[in-house]
Amino acid sequence: MKVELLKAAVESLSIPPGMYEKAVERYEAVTSFLDKPGTRVASWHPSQSVQGSAALGLAIRPLGKEDFDFDVSCEVAPPSHLTSRQVRDEVEKRLREDANYSRMLNTEKLRCLRLDYSEAERFHLDIVVARIARWQSQTGSAVQIPDKALEQWVGSDPRGYIAWFKLRQMVIRRAVNEMAAFSNVKKAEAAPAPEQPKANEKVPLQWVIQLMKRHRDLMFEGNQSHDAPISVIITTLAAKAYQGEEDIIEALKNVTARMVDQFDDAAKTVVMNPVLGSENFADKWPKKPHRRIAFFNWHTRFAQDVQSLLTADKIVGIGKALETLVGANPKSAAFSKQAQFINKLQGAQSLGVIGSAATLAPTYLGAKPMPAHTNFGREVT
Repeated sequence: MKVELLKAAVESLSIPPGMYEKAVERYEAVTSFLDKPGTRVASWHPSQSVQGSAALGLAIRPLGKEDFDFDVSCEVAPPSHLTSRQVRDEVEKRLREDANYSRMLNTEKLRCLRLDYSEAERFHLDIVVARIARWQSQTGSAVQIPDKALEQWVGSDPRGYIAWFKLRQMVIRRAVNEMAAFSNVKKAEAAPAPEQPKANEKVPLQWVIQLMKRHRDLMFEGNQSHDAPISVIITTLAAKAYQGEEDIIEALKNVTARMVDQFDDAAKTVVMNPVLGSENFADKWPKKPHRRIAFFNWHTRFAQDVQSLLTADKIVGIGKALETLVGANPKSAAFSKQAQFINKLQGAQSLGVIGSAATLAPTYLGAKPMPAHTNFGREVT
């Protein structure tokens, strides 16, 4: 029952289908706009693809008034003499040729051009301009992206990272040749946005990381949000700690315990991109040490809250632990879904379809059999 409630709570964190579909539509529209022949950017053969949490199957619905962050890589092949600033400025110039994009454009981000959509839509597109790297990594898919503050190209490899993460989902229980897997990373080409994975398509690692991200959001909600550990650090450390556990509870317990041992230095200040040795995801920590402190404070709290869930043996305790981890609404949604399942069992039992399972379910919950239309808590819309 604990596993079912945990999964139901995390599943309720998924991006609402309508919001996700709208983001995909906006992504496709931007792609078509940048590809339109007759412009300088189009002559650079732009190739757009989704990266970040949406590509990894880790996206969660925004908390409070926050936006859903939809990350897009825009790989171009500009003349080699152009500087990073010139290339970024040219893509920005092209976007400003559309009145709507010009109005939504946010150029304050250091490594992306952001399109802020309306408050009603509650998402933004982060467009990361990139060019094929002048050198190559083990994946053959490394790129260079403009850094506004440094005024230069910096290395990255979003497609290689996606391939690595998918590889980590298969560790231990499936023998995979890493170099062979990396050799299959697709070369830059326009790609449709991936669908959100269904519950039965996710592996325990994805469930665990989504839970970690929501707990992080809750802990740093409000004025502290700028200090919150960034998702790529959580994702990288958790993925490195994952050893193929097929049970979500075991994965949650083990990954939480092991992830703080996955740093790339003894001082635990470096989190390298596992497919690109020149990219440190924690590169801001030396100048902003409070962010490192915030990460370890979050991990300590998360480990404590996970332990509360693992040791809870009564439904009230499980409910309290879940609420601490995911918030009140997802917890209520999980209990509501489980109640509906039990009601179906009871209905089937009354029709003589099944026997002992329906009889035992309410007892296991620690509750009396309930009327057919009773729900725990409020359904999340």
